[in-house]
Amino acid sequence: MQKSGLASLAIFYFDFREDRKKHVSGLLSSILFQLCDRSDSYHDVLSAFYSAHRNGAESPSNDELVQCLMDLLNHPEP
Repeated sequence: MQKSGLASLAIFYFDFREDRKKHVSGLLSSILFQLCDRSDSYHDVLSAFYSAHRNGAESPSNDELVQCLMDLLNHPEP
């Protein structure tokens, strides 16, 4: 799967010395960033998500982050 471009990997290390890594939102944001950083095809999904939250001025809920992740995972590769 990886050779055909159908596999993705995201890694998150919980470090309880860092506040942002103590919360689910930190995990979800990190995974979204990692996946989008490696695939141009996810740009439209993440751009729409960012715009829906006033270009980063509003923090998304955990449910919204999960939905964005699901949208990315269900997004067909070009």
